[in-house]
Amino acid sequence: MKHNEIEAIIDNAIKELVVKDSQILLNDGSENNIEGNLYKYLSQPFNEHGLDVDNQYSTMIENNQCVTKKINILRDNLTEDQIPKNTANIEDYILKKVTPDIIVHKRNTNLNLLVLELKKSTNKNKAAKNYDKIKLVEYTRGYLHYEYGALIEIKCGKDFDKNDPYTIEWYIEGGKI
Repeated sequence: MKHNEIEAIIDNAIKELVVKDSQILLNDGSENNIEGNLYKYLSQPFNEHGLDVDNQYSTMIENNQCVTKKINILRDNLTEDQIPKNTANIEDYILKKVTPDIIVHKRNTNLNLLVLELKKSTNKNKAAKNYDKIKLVEYTRGYLHYEYGALIEIKCGKDFDKNDPYTIEWYIEGGKI
């Protein structure tokens, strides 16, 4: 699929989220709740292209076996609470287990089209947002081989705007575009 087709599907899904689930957005519902509802609206259009959509999907196929998704992250890019316990201080990179918010892929293959990380506009945790950006770089350049990645910020609570409901940052080949 081309980038503009993916963008259109995401835009339509968020518009549907705004129409059908505006109370969740107005009431500043949890990111997990918003993510689950967005997942519903993304599923059918991607399924029509023969792709699967999953949320909180933490496994992948490697050497014909199902394994937990992991990425290498430069230690300096992590806050102390993001570094796993018992990690040697001499290690420059940390191997971290990851669970993307939403992915578009073909199950039981290495076809990984899109990975989405979702944040609410009212979430002021800059470290968490920065960590999502780091993960998107690694998802799109590392061995997980996602063709596209995106950080979607949904406008919620006092920021809610039905005419301009989100912002999006795209990642391709390990870089923001």
